[in-house]
Amino acid sequence: MKLPYVLLLRRNVLRREISNEAAKMRGSASHAATAAAAADLRRFRPSIRIHGLVERIANEYDQNERLASLFRNRCGDARLHWYEEVVDRPEVWATIMYQLGLWPAPDASRLRTMTLKNTTHVVHGALPVRSLIS
Repeated sequence: MKLPYVLLLRRNVLRREISNEAAKMRGSASHAATAAAAADLRRFRPSIRIHGLVERIANEYDQNERLASLFRNRCGDARLHWYEEVVDRPEVWATIMYQLGLWPAPDASRLRTMTLKNTTHVVHGALPVRSLIS
């Protein structure tokens, strides 16, 4: 069965473990919604459980490989993207839009135009977002 999909995973699972722990300790999301919240999260230094850390990280790598293999075997081409290689890279997001069948070809300039000018039909509560990026 050919289905349009992408897998977006963290390459650095220790970093994800730290982000998740910080979110739990702060009672917030692991992804900041504003630049100020992102700066605040970067300053926060959580403690993580050391006991079993190596096993948890090894398990994450194993689970990521199993997930990628499952999708590759059931749905076709492997479309794995690493979070660290996608963030702030419009050309990669454009490739993802193409891989999902949403665009006829990758076009990073289209992505920039869409996100900066036409946010009202892309993002819930887009007016505050638009005011931040304008």
